[in-house]
Amino acid sequence: MTGCSSSKGGQGSSEIKKTEQALLLESSADLVDSCCPSSPQERDTDFPKQRPDYLLWISSTIVLVCYLLYWFVDGHVNLPQWLVVMTSGVFELINRMWWGVVAAILFVGLLERIPRDLVMSALGRGGTF
Repeated sequence: MTGCSSSKGGQGSSEIKKTEQALLLESSADLVDSCCPSSPQERDTDFPKQRPDYLLWISSTIVLVCYLLYWFVDGHVNLPQWLVVMTSGVFELINRMWWGVVAAILFVGLLERIPRDLVMSALGRGGTF
């Protein structure tokens, strides 16, 4: 915007810069006012409702159905071979990794209680080994 300057140089361009800075400050204040609601009621209505995580719910349902199917009808002769293999694989996998999932939940819960600055300093700077 300051491509055109007066022939005097210093005096005119400094006034233009001050005017541009004032306009930028006013527009940034307007942006903050328009994007950040002041009351809690406005904050609740501004955010769209979150969509459900379909991948999580569908895969969890499939795993649960396979686990229960193996539990109740293990080795039934009328089941197709692929279903027997799938249900037995899911059953073995869940039985081996349940303790790791529980430990991860506990440690993430504990990590939440530690100050963020301490965690970030322990992790180090990005891009370094």
